[in-house]
Amino acid sequence: MAPCAARAQDTPEAERGVATPRDVAIEQATLEASMPVEPAVDPTLRDVHLALQIGTAASFALTAALGVITAYNQETVFSDGQCNDAQGDPVFGFEYGCEHLSTLHGIAGVTTTTLYTAAIVTGAMMPEQDDAPQWLYDALTAVHVAGMLLLPLAGLISAYPGVLGIDEGSQQDFSRVMRTVHAGFAVTTAVAYGATLVFDWT
Repeated sequence: MAPCAARAQDTPEAERGVATPRDVAIEQATLEASMPVEPAVDPTLRDVHLALQIGTAASFALTAALGVITAYNQETVFSDGQCNDAQGDPVFGFEYGCEHLSTLHGIAGVTTTTLYTAAIVTGAMMPEQDDAPQWLYDALTAVHVAGMLLLPLAGLISAYPGVLGIDEGSQQDFSRVMRTVHAGFAVTTAVAYGATLVFDWT
């Protein structure tokens, strides 16, 4: 055997620039250690969060439906409503549709807010959303969180403008405007929350 060939065989692989099995194992371990670790999520928590999201969406839909009927019956910026016209035809009639429906709408709103709050709390324990740009998901979340804070406030002061010191002569006009603002908040909040649900469920 030639001397050069013999020296090549006797030289360790590391000195010849050839990766040894040990080098490969170290490189693989380093690569795995540098990869982000997906936090484990309790399946029960995931199921509870999903159930709360579904419950919130269903309750929101019911609240919105009652709100649409209330807006049709009552005055808004866009309509004088059915309750203010003796010849009007309010949904559920004058007695219930004009006097008590808003109370049912409020109860549904409280239920929605409770479910929504629970869904937000459990959602904070879930991993970050990977299917959408995080900035977009965060922006949508900020919109519907703000909306859920403003919705009950706008609803209450539209029903009871006197708590703000609005004089009786101006309360009707004030309530008409605030009902319209309330409806605008509802649409914006529903769109933002629905978008985050699409990202969560796809």
